[in-house]
Amino acid sequence: CDGLTENLINTLAQLPEVKVISWTSVQRFKANLKDPQAVGRKLAVEAVVVGRVLHRQDRLLVSAELVNVRDQRQLWGGRYDRRFADVMDIEADLAQTIGGRLRLKLSREQANLLARRRADDPEAYRLYLKGRRIMVGTRQQMDQAREHFQRAIELQPDFALAYAALAGAYGTEGFYAMRDPADARAKAAFALKRAQEIAPNLAEVHSVAALNRLMDWDWAGAEKESREAIEISPGNSDAHRLRSYYFLALGRFDEAAAACRKAQEFDPLSTRAYHDRAVALLGKRDYDGAIAEFRRALDLNPDWTWGFIKMGLAYTHKGMYAEALAAATGADARFKGSYTPLAASWLGYVYAASGDKKRAREAMARLQEFAKALPVDPMSFATIHAGWGDKERTLALLEQTIAEHWPQAFFLKAWPGLFAEWLESEPRYQALLKRMALP
Repeated sequence: CDGLTENLINTLAQLPEVKVISWTSVQRFKANLKDPQAVGRKLAVEAVVVGRVLHRQDRLLVSAELVNVRDQRQLWGGRYDRRFADVMDIEADLAQTIGGRLRLKLSREQANLLARRRADDPEAYRLYLKGRRIMVGTRQQMDQAREHFQRAIELQPDFALAYAALAGAYGTEGFYAMRDPADARAKAAFALKRAQEIAPNLAEVHSVAALNRLMDWDWAGAEKESREAIEISPGNSDAHRLRSYYFLALGRFDEAAAACRKAQEFDPLSTRAYHDRAVALLGKRDYDGAIAEFRRALDLNPDWTWGFIKMGLAYTHKGMYAEALAAATGADARFKGSYTPLAASWLGYVYAASGDKKRAREAMARLQEFAKALPVDPMSFATIHAGWGDKERTLALLEQTIAEHWPQAFFLKAWPGLFAEWLESEPRYQALLKRMALP
């Protein structure tokens, strides 16, 4: 059922003439669809597609209707009785029919793209979706997600979406120091290459490629890949968020914030676009704006740990140290000991900058403990030293980060707004930007 919904969304999102809300926002309503009108108002759309699925032995019974939000009038309704193995054909029929009812027509190229998105094996697609649900989480969840993608590929060796997701998972693990970054980069590159060979024109493939290019400091490649992802799928919120990372890396913070605003249009109830926009505002030192975005994100997900951490960061820049410490301790309580090096470093910065020396030292000790098992990027250590105001040690660690080409370095231009305004006047910092060939 979730697979039908998500694939239908991703298919219709390729059409520039229609705004389609993404899965992460839509899923909140799947348990209660008694009032499509209220759902439509909440998501600011003109029509809602409502569907139900029954699975009986080897048959699937799917009913769907397109409802006008304004007057709850049914614009279209249909029923499908197919073999379970034909679930992907049902998705294609639904996309074509709903697009037609909205007076939209898939071009030949878009129809071909839809065909390349589909998995011939329903079990492979189920595993892919299962991995996607848990991909950004703890180290154990990341391991499980990768296993799901790899099993999906074993079942269907030409499943491009699964290869793209696997590349994204390895990239994420490398970025968050859950895996040796060199190993993560090599495995991500291999999976991405397979995805590009199978289906080079999928938005998801271009988005993952854009992130890889950023971590390789290939600015022109990142610009090209992120732009092409949006051209292929203008309604894909993740494509707009990945585009914002490119602007963030180049220090073009207004454009980064605008790209995230676009992502919010397609995913209004997800924390991710609000988080990324807030980070862009931190980069341009609009701390009030960043706090407002983090608050919106926390309204959507009150247990979201990163929202508390970065809210605390914004408070430190405004000299609101009591509020910063309250936000940081709130994040600490929610982590329940399950930190990543990046989370420990940002928490350590908030504690150090707010004057809680004891907790800042504890965060540094966590990083040192992590480093006994896996390489930890020098930038994470530099973050806490920046909170302490130790300029010499901060610069030395940033220089080590660039010399060793750590993936986190791609957002170095945002560092003055995030952690240390004094950096911009430092010749050693400007020299690092030149070494990265940042335009």
